Amino acid sequence: MVIVVFGIYTTYTSIKDNPKVDAKFGENYIEFKKNEVILLNNIEDVQFYDNVKFVIVPNGYRWSNDDYYSGDANVNIKKGKKTLKYI
Repeated sequence: MVIVVFGIYTTYTSIKDNPKVDAKFGENYIEFKKNEVILLNNIEDVQFYDNVKFVIVPNGYRWSNDDYYSGDANVNIKKGKKTLKYI
C-alpha cells in the first residue's frame, strides 16, 4: 500500500511541477510558461519548414498521452525519412 501511495504522490507532483507547455504570443514576446519569456528582439534566426513532421524524443519521463515531458527533449524535424534538423 505504501508503494502505491508513493507512486501516486510522485506522479501527481511530477505533473504539477511540469505542466504541458502552451506557447502564447504577446506584442513583443513569446511566453512558454510562467517566467519563461523570450523577447522577440533577442531572436537572431528564424527558419521556415514546410510539410515536415516534428518528432519529439524525450530525455526524461514521457506519459502515454505523448504531450507531457519532464526533463530535456530533442526535436527532430523530418521530411519523409530524411532528418532536416536535430535540435
